[in-house]
Amino acid sequence: MRNTLASSHDSLISGDNLAQSINWRGQSGRYYTLAQQPRDNFKMSGHDLYVVAKGNQAGWTGTADDLIVDQASRARFRHAMKAATSVLRLEAPADDVERMKIQWDVEGGQLAGALCLVS
Repeated sequence: MRNTLASSHDSLISGDNLAQSINWRGQSGRYYTLAQQPRDNFKMSGHDLYVVAKGNQAGWTGTADDLIVDQASRARFRHAMKAATSVLRLEAPADDVERMKIQWDVEGGQLAGALCLVS
């Protein structure tokens, strides 16, 4: 069995291959590298920022704390998970204001590409 490195938006969407890293373009034009998480069995930890995506668009972006303290965020998260094709993680800065800026930027952005290991 041979592994080759390939760039593929389709394999990210279909979930056939678990992408190691995802390039996400924020609405500001800034690029972020996000790690794909298992959609059906992921655990939120710390202050990391998570993106629940459908196709190449974010349906919800936030942290575990957002789900605990914000009822509206919980409702958006549940709605986004019903249609999600992927869950992505980004290490968020400790500064809350910077985290909120990144959250806003990522939520309004879109998938820019994925590096997948194809068997």
